[in-house]
Amino acid sequence: MPLPLGVFIHIGGPPGNAVLEGSREGAAQNEVPFEVLDAAEIHRRWPIFRPADDTVAIFEAKAGMLHADRANAAHLEVAERAGADLRFDRQVAHWRPAAGGGFEVEDADGSVFGGEHLVLTAGPWIGDLVPDLRLPLRVERECPCWFTPTVDPASVGADVLPIWVIVEEGTAYYGIRHDPEIGLKVSIHHWGTFGEADEIDRVVGETEIERIRAWMRTRMPAANGALANARVCLYTNTPDEQFVIDRHPAAPGVAFASACSGHGYKFAPVIGEILADLAVDGSSSWAIDRFRAARLIPPERVG
Repeated sequence: MPLPLGVFIHIGGPPGNAVLEGSREGAAQNEVPFEVLDAAEIHRRWPIFRPADDTVAIFEAKAGMLHADRANAAHLEVAERAGADLRFDRQVAHWRPAAGGGFEVEDADGSVFGGEHLVLTAGPWIGDLVPDLRLPLRVERECPCWFTPTVDPASVGADVLPIWVIVEEGTAYYGIRHDPEIGLKVSIHHWGTFGEADEIDRVVGETEIERIRAWMRTRMPAANGALANARVCLYTNTPDEQFVIDRHPAAPGVAFASACSGHGYKFAPVIGEILADLAVDGSSSWAIDRFRAARLIPPERVG
């Protein structure tokens, strides 16, 4: 029998916490079944957690997780079947309207590629590709870590431990159940360190690891085993932590997206659909007004 995709537990701290109440409201509005659990019940179901006594949780049994590498490979395979020409390890330098219509993209080696429409999804480099918009974006350095648990890995594996978030004293800790290939993920959502994408230190240091361990010693002591893996990734954040999905106001046929503020990947298929519609048709059937770039750009700064 295949294992379930997973479950989700949102431990939002004391009643009244904005994240907790927002999760509760969102689940109710969208008719998503959920349970409300107290600290004792959380520990009973998943002994690895030692939450504060006043903790209240939203538990959604049907939620799950994506293996990003597998999902990316699937997307690329589907695109290639549909005729896409995939080219890797090329740094985009800039783009411009083509003389005969459409657009040209030039890479750092001087090679030029053309097309009738253009979609830009450059993550933390998106600001460099739409510099005229002067989007108020901040690139944040994140340090996801994986540990070898001190308990039987099967007890915190795919069919037992939920994907979880714990908001405590203003910091969101989160994790994903044990994977034999990489370990038990425990990290922080929004580390609060910012910089330029090309200049950010890509090595996780002992200070970052200790920041996670200090929390685990109290709330997840059985997770606090040997470090199995650590990486640096980048969030691109907007001031309101909402997405940016839009057409370029001065270049019809160009659509762009980024600044997903650390929570965009799971929406990749629908964002891709929206971007294709914006680039080709100029509009989308999805309600995206809240994601338009105009909310971040004073009119005098456009162009």
